Amino acid sequence: MIQAQLGISDEAEASGDLPAGVLRILHTEIATGRWPRGSKIPTWTDLAAELRVGRSTIREAVSTLVHLGMLRPQRGNGTMVSARSAIPGVLTRFSDQYSIEELMSVQRSLEVEACRLAALRRTDADLAVLTDACKAGAQRDCRHPVSGRFHAVLLEIARTPLLTDLSEGIEARLRAGGGAVANRTRTPYAVDRQHRAIVAAIAAGDSEAAATAAAAHTRASCQGSHLGMIEPQAGLGS
Repeated sequence: MIQAQLGISDEAEASGDLPAGVLRILHTEIATGRWPRGSKIPTWTDLAAELRVGRSTIREAVSTLVHLGMLRPQRGNGTMVSARSAIPGVLTRFSDQYSIEELMSVQRSLEVEACRLAALRRTDADLAVLTDACKAGAQRDCRHPVSGRFHAVLLEIARTPLLTDLSEGIEARLRAGGGAVANRTRTPYAVDRQHRAIVAAIAAGDSEAAATAAAAHTRASCQGSHLGMIEPQAGLGS
């Protein structure tokens, strides 16, 4: 049971913090993957019975998570989990004060750091998946510096959930704001060559070489684009 796993303290009930306690419990179920993305959460009635709270308390917690982008009501089919974290949704909806140039600069730095960490943390299985993604992406549209399965795998291998959340949020904001336009003149061959350099550095476990290759890749992504280039640092986080 959820309550047995996480608990709602008597102190929370007594202090009137029950809604916050329920919100924390539901958030934890999602964030830990016990309620995976795409799954349907228990009904409000079942949750209220399991947590021994009123339906209005469940409604308040669910509404908050919907607003944060972690849950999505589906007409006739209950409430679905839409995201493991609130960060991507919040960044997508509330980053209008930042310019596209600034967002792309941060995104490029995140990619460099992801490659550096991937070189330190990758397993043989990770390397096989990354190599396959590199081969599969050779002929794809590569006009944006951070897109496609290859970059998603890099984030997975980096094993830093916050980095992934930030990258996904900024990426979604860039797509929504028309920022997913970089160098239209780059050929799939050029991008594949850059990707292979990243894979080689990660395979060798050379974090600095991986960061340098990633920085070169992001720099090439922006050459000839309408966006200004703010140089990412190859050694970010080291």
